[in-house]
Amino acid sequence: HLSGSSTHARWSVRHVFSDVVDPQYLMAEANYPWSPRAVLQAPKVAYRGIAPSTNARTMVATLLDHYPAGHSVFFFRPSRRHLEVAVSTSAWFCSLVFDHHIRVRLVGTNLSEFVMVECALPSRARSHLWARWLSTCLGLFAPSSRWAHRWLCLAPRFTGHTICALWDLTQSRRCSAEANLHAVAYAAYGLDDSDVRHITSGCDHPSSALRTSALRSSLDPRGFWRVDKDKPPELRQTVLALVAFHDLQQKIEAAGGDVDKGIEAFLNQNDGEGWMLPETLRLADYGLGHDERAKEHQPVRACFGPRFYDWQLVQSAEESWRECHLHARNLLGEEGYRTLLVEILTTSDSTSTADHREATLRYARAVLGEAGYQRLLAELAKAAEPPAEKEYNDEQTPPGTLFDTGDMPLFQRKREG
Repeated sequence: HLSGSSTHARWSVRHVFSDVVDPQYLMAEANYPWSPRAVLQAPKVAYRGIAPSTNARTMVATLLDHYPAGHSVFFFRPSRRHLEVAVSTSAWFCSLVFDHHIRVRLVGTNLSEFVMVECALPSRARSHLWARWLSTCLGLFAPSSRWAHRWLCLAPRFTGHTICALWDLTQSRRCSAEANLHAVAYAAYGLDDSDVRHITSGCDHPSSALRTSALRSSLDPRGFWRVDKDKPPELRQTVLALVAFHDLQQKIEAAGGDVDKGIEAFLNQNDGEGWMLPETLRLADYGLGHDERAKEHQPVRACFGPRFYDWQLVQSAEESWRECHLHARNLLGEEGYRTLLVEILTTSDSTSTADHREATLRYARAVLGEAGYQRLLAELAKAAEPPAEKEYNDEQTPPGTLFDTGDMPLFQRKREG
């Protein structure tokens, strides 16, 4: 935030990575938990509540930790598997196909709860079939050491990678990741090529033509042609997402029409980095473009700069994850850090391996010291013990049965008057 407030507020947009937050308002950390409107459960999905359907984008959403926000930012809180659900839901909300779904339904400017809950999302379980999907989404939403404790929850999937290299910080990486996100969303919603072209209609016009009122008046007022309209067509998010979706369709065809296997192959290509920006792009190859320039190869990848900052590639994977554990301990405190490790190491997950468990314990020993490490082992042993079975007499009902209401069963309350 630079100055002003409300509609007169001035903001600066950072196109390069910065770990500095400059908000418009500040709240004492001690005050937030006591507020009756506090949403402490984290992570959560945050989205802008006021959004005209003729803006460049209507749905503006992100993954948010336990931080507060102003009254114009609304939240959804997952009820279970909180991290994976929050990450996936944030990604679906940010996709062009979900935005289109919102735009054709929205009459006013308020994304009220009754509007949101009636919108369709892909199957919750389905998004968890693609391990790399979570990395792509978390790299977009949480590219910072402030999310170290969240990255540890997904560590079994990515222990072979340097954590800093999973962060989408540069313009090149973020553009590739966004194109992957939109393409996967198109397929997860069951769209085909004609559907995607309908959604992105008008997005391939030259910038000079989009400045004329004659062309703008002929385009859909709710279309996405405003997205990156000042850039050449081959550099726009909408066009690159269509090109990425074309590649995904080829992967699905190669998998015999299996969408899940096709998406998995799409995300795991290029050594697990998914679809990447092409060196050059000729719009005419995809049936796009409205001028002679579209018939020639135009540079793409070089226009977005380097894919990584130098410091992202300095550490080894071992050093990177050890530092991640240290950040998590500093964020949560020693007791909170131990609690997190117990949860990670005792939760049944098919992606966990003996190597991951051994590495986690090794990092924890280095971070906690010998005394803290022994306390962790004791807590792990206690968590692994089967729960003791409680004995019930004739006057009691086991918890979870039909009449259970807490300390006193319902039928006992009735009998006592």
